[in-house]
Amino acid sequence: YVTSPVTGARVPVRQVADVRADWQASRIVRRNGVRTLTVRSYAKDGVLASSVLAAVKPSVARLALPDGYAISYGGELENQAEVEAPMAVALGVSLIGIFGILFFQFRTIRYPLIVMVSIPLALFGSALGLIITRNPFGFTANLGLTALTGVVVRNAIILVEYIIERRRHGVELETAALEAGRRRLRPIFLTIMAAAAGVI
Repeated sequence: YVTSPVTGARVPVRQVADVRADWQASRIVRRNGVRTLTVRSYAKDGVLASSVLAAVKPSVARLALPDGYAISYGGELENQAEVEAPMAVALGVSLIGIFGILFFQFRTIRYPLIVMVSIPLALFGSALGLIITRNPFGFTANLGLTALTGVVVRNAIILVEYIIERRRHGVELETAALEAGRRRLRPIFLTIMAAAAGVI
């Protein structure tokens, strides 16, 4: 029934219209100028988006698509892909900048190289942490690894600087390295905890 706006009477729809079911597009959604059909999914609490994607991808890959059709993944995967490239560029530029500053400070290429060689050590601890916590290497982990790289560089600078100072006083290299580890442990630990608290 519909209500007449003039008389206020209620009359059946069939008296004023011919009603039949018919298929039609309610709206044509486009993304970047391409007609798009979006399928969304919301994971349960405690289920990572990467786990859902890993379970869905094999089934989607088996779909036979007609010519002119394509499947692309959005959400967290798309956001990660958009952010990773600029972050990699920023990380590369920052590493070059760090190397330049260290070269200017030490006036030799040897000690900056020693500091830069210590950067891959951050990978072992971060990989172990992700394995223990069962977290994927996503955007947050990438950001944490970048922060950890800065911490490793700072710690290496503290150690190398102390070793150079001890070497100037005639101490053997191995003895100077051991002394640096003992004497610089507390300041390194304090700066690591301050950085960790800042990241959290």
